[in-house]
Amino acid sequence: MNARPERIPIPSAQRWENFRERALPAICLAATLAACGWLWQQQGRVAPFVHGEVGAEIVDIRSPVDGRLEPVEGQPGGQWPLFGKVSAGVTAARIALAVGEDSSLDLSAPIDGVVTKVSGLPGQWVGRGETILQIASSKPTFITCHVPDNGSKPPEPGTMVAVRLRGGGNRWAAAEIEGIGPIVASAIIYDGTSGGATTRGLPVRITLPTDLPLKPGTLVDVRFPPGTPM
Repeated sequence: MNARPERIPIPSAQRWENFRERALPAICLAATLAACGWLWQQQGRVAPFVHGEVGAEIVDIRSPVDGRLEPVEGQPGGQWPLFGKVSAGVTAARIALAVGEDSSLDLSAPIDGVVTKVSGLPGQWVGRGETILQIASSKPTFITCHVPDNGSKPPEPGTMVAVRLRGGGNRWAAAEIEGIGPIVASAIIYDGTSGGATTRGLPVRITLPTDLPLKPGTLVDVRFPPGTPM
């Protein structure tokens, strides 16, 4: 019986060279594909956030009749100054009724706030429905932000989100989406996940968290649930 020929050992340097040329590229490719798949899954789990702003109720004081504006007692020049503070129930404007009627009509401020627009002066004639004053509430009532109009289904009313002060650390507070505007609006959207920005988006109205020191105009970050298309 013939003896089995003895195997010639392959030098270690040659074995490493064979591994590097044949097996290593396949291993690197498999590892790259696995890493890409993992990153793709993680991207869907990231909680995206956008920047928002605290808003407040704004009320226009409009004339319900045709008439002439009369001076308001106690105000310089007979009118409320721009950025003057008003309280609910005070006289915001006074209108002398049209010729032939010897009476006037007082219009009261419906909310506490600040005068942000003055459209009528004492002695000026105003028509029914014309704006005389605009008052912005001094109390915050909601948060607005925008989500990109990218063809994906937007978040629904009732969805819980998290809100924090911009530059105020990592303290997040719970809030709820009240509504989504149906019309795409022009707005700068800063996506806190990717850092990108677009100029078209759907407006989102969000409730106020109760445990954050917010006031009208405060800038906030709004974080949506993981997987929300952004």
